[in-house]
Amino acid sequence: MPLLHIESIDSRSRMALEASSPEVARLQTLFEALHAENHAADGLDGPVPLWLARAVVWRLAQVARRDAQWASRRDTAGRQAHYTRWVALLESHYREHWPVSRYAEQLGLSTERLNRMVRNETGQNAQSLIHTRLAREACRRLVHVAAPVSRLAFDLGFRDPAYFCRSFKRHTGLGPREYRTRTLER
Repeated sequence: MPLLHIESIDSRSRMALEASSPEVARLQTLFEALHAENHAADGLDGPVPLWLARAVVWRLAQVARRDAQWASRRDTAGRQAHYTRWVALLESHYREHWPVSRYAEQLGLSTERLNRMVRNETGQNAQSLIHTRLAREACRRLVHVAAPVSRLAFDLGFRDPAYFCRSFKRHTGLGPREYRTRTLER
């Protein structure tokens, strides 16, 4: 469909409207009236050309604001969709200990962009959320699964139970056995 292109004098602002849109018809009417006033003998001295020019600018500002709001909603929806996909991937693969770069690759993002998106949503980077998710699952299993800590560590994808214990303590402030004991005593 043909488009009407409007560009500012300094080429910093551009707007494209479909020729069949109501905004084009309204703008066309205003431009025609402005053109007629400027070509009339007394058109340059009266207030009507100024009013018509202001009406054109006002109408263009309304269209630009509507387009900016629409683009903002589209961008927000896109970010939310990417974040939702990230959360789904995290839930599916956190026990596999994927590096952040692999999550980013699966999402079609750079590692930096994934971290920026996650930080905007949560205030933490992606790696921190991966560790937090592992710690949350470890807490759940320590309370609800009567298995040795070493078995839980292997189930959570850790190759070394001692590393699991250090990681768990870093996130909770307690070792896994101490966490289990305190939680079950309550």
